[in-house]
Amino acid sequence: MSYERLLTDRCDIYHETASVPESGRFGIPAQKLQPVFTYPDTPDEQGVPCCFTEKQQQLIQLEPDHKVYQRFLVHFPIDTVLRVNDKIIWEDHVYILEMPKKVRHHHWEAIAVRDGRL
Repeated sequence: MSYERLLTDRCDIYHETASVPESGRFGIPAQKLQPVFTYPDTPDEQGVPCCFTEKQQQLIQLEPDHKVYQRFLVHFPIDTVLRVNDKIIWEDHVYILEMPKKVRHHHWEAIAVRDGRL
């Protein structure tokens, strides 16, 4: 069985972009302020083959609803462009990638974190 056949899931990847604020605040010029990080509306890569494996899940009771914290180990093909803090959408849930790691120049592994309310 080939490795590509093990990548049964499909996800969309959004790369984080940084931009300089348009105007300064509190007397500080805009160039000296921290950049504003955003994600584009359309995915940078769509339908990327991957494999999600759940590593950790916590359900935290809060008022008025619960908060879920999930961590997945995700495998990607070697030709996928991955960066820290990329946004991944898989099965209508949003995950943020931690530091991706290249495994023996064969494939990528990264931890995807979901931190949201139910």
